[in-house]
Amino acid sequence: MTTSRDVMSMGPTTISADASIADAARLRSKLDLRHLPVVDAQGSLVGMLSDRDLRRMFAPFVVPEVGIGEPLAEHVRDIMSADALSVGPESDLADVVDLILENRIGAVPVVDQLGHVVGIVSYVDVLQALAKGAHEGARAEDIMTKDPRTIDVNASAGDAIEALQSIDVRHLPVVDRQGELVGMVSDRDLGSWARQFSEGEDALRSIETLSTVGVADIMSSDPASVETDADVDEIVETMLERKVGALPVVDDQDRVVGIVSYVDLLRAFSP
Repeated sequence: MTTSRDVMSMGPTTISADASIADAARLRSKLDLRHLPVVDAQGSLVGMLSDRDLRRMFAPFVVPEVGIGEPLAEHVRDIMSADALSVGPESDLADVVDLILENRIGAVPVVDQLGHVVGIVSYVDVLQALAKGAHEGARAEDIMTKDPRTIDVNASAGDAIEALQSIDVRHLPVVDRQGELVGMVSDRDLGSWARQFSEGEDALRSIETLSTVGVADIMSSDPASVETDADVDEIVETMLERKVGALPVVDDQDRVVGIVSYVDLLRAFSP
């Protein structure tokens, strides 16, 4: 049985619940982290802080009473997920994958009997384990989500946010009039403009501002992609190398016919 201990990243960076959000943002940026276990003075797990939690707290220019880039809360404990899930070092990896999929989270802290954080298992760790024992014969076309939602390169950022929220996805392939892949936009690209930052009149101003920003201005213009016959090794290797959570799948004319996310991989090949 493969356990958490076999795949976890040991001694992960943690942050105090009393730390400032500005310090958390700097730490996340410096170390390029997406998940930070939050601990108390004794080093016990009390919450989880993700990059999405941080993005929600930094107001864009659409909120007049808050300066650009100034956080809307002061401490990590104010925005962390206080009901963070965790597993033990000997937990079955299959159970860990189930937690990730069922709760739509990107990482799970590993704690000892005292609740101290000793490791973390992220979807990246699981993908790396998959890469060592990929299933022979599996191709992108076998596991991809077919006919994914795409967005036109001439659309606005507001259109992209509406699309992401309406179908509850995190990645949108950007296409031209011929349906050919020209970019990729994710919730991370749109984070600083997300509508949940503002309410009331500010929300209306936010939408107006978003309508003036084009998808082409914020998308990743050199997106990684795979073809329908790409094997699991290639898919996993590309995801890890490009540090992305999803890859558009294209046909021989570079038209988007599907998308493979880390969720698709975990579902298809969970232990």
